[in-house]
Amino acid sequence: MERVTEAAKAYAGEIWFPIVVGLCNAADTFILIVPNDVLIGAAVLAQPQRWLYCAIAQTLGCTLGCALFCMLALYNPDGIKEYFPSVFASDAWERAESYYKSYG
Repeated sequence: MERVTEAAKAYAGEIWFPIVVGLCNAADTFILIVPNDVLIGAAVLAQPQRWLYCAIAQTLGCTLGCALFCMLALYNPDGIKEYFPSVFASDAWERAESYYKSYG
């Protein structure tokens, strides 16, 4: 475990690490299991003077993931239902739909 921690510290200080974390954030929009907070926290702690760079990379990654998701929803709305079937079959989704129908 110590080897892994040391390797993570070494990578967290690299100039490209926040960009990779931003791309992981974009992917997290679809797979929902990437620990972005831990990764961006490690990047900021490794190079505190680059906190703004890390924040911008994280924001751009999140924006990219959102844009891709919106494009998927716009051009293939049934694809989202195929990709996330459990969400659309849940009681929470039914409640959300009824609120939307009632209140717009």
